[in-house]
Amino acid sequence: MPFAVADIKPASPGWLVCCTRSKRLLRGSFYKISPKAGSYRGELLGLVALHTLISSIASYYKLERPAGKICCDNLAALRQSGKCRRRVCSGIKHADLHRAIRTIKVRTRMEITYEHVRAHQDRILPWGRLSLEQQLNIMCDELANGAVERAMTERASPSGPRFLPF
Repeated sequence: MPFAVADIKPASPGWLVCCTRSKRLLRGSFYKISPKAGSYRGELLGLVALHTLISSIASYYKLERPAGKICCDNLAALRQSGKCRRRVCSGIKHADLHRAIRTIKVRTRMEITYEHVRAHQDRILPWGRLSLEQQLNIMCDELANGAVERAMTERASPSGPRFLPF
């Protein structure tokens, strides 16, 4: 299927893992060029990345029930990823990403809490008055925006099919 220039956009998640004791960060971002791209898909891609990372760490360190908190500024994506599903309906938008999250959660029993963080709080409050979650969310947005800039600079084009975890 040919793509028109207007149809090709990057979906770019930025994600962070923060140790609350040491305040050390593990961060990442990437982009995926797709006609389905958009901010919601970008948020879901970030949630897939986080769930995959948690599952990988749990497997490597032989953790039975990894625990933690996932924060996101997109309430719809957060609610969808927080669901414990037996199956994902084929008609749901971005079903591929929802299936990836469901499969990861089934394979790795996680004690994850999901928390919504209001977006762009740095426009209202100075950095020092923001909660850790709000600061991390701003950093995630910067990582995602950096990935979009990389996609534009590299003149990225749609690539062949890529497989999601599992």
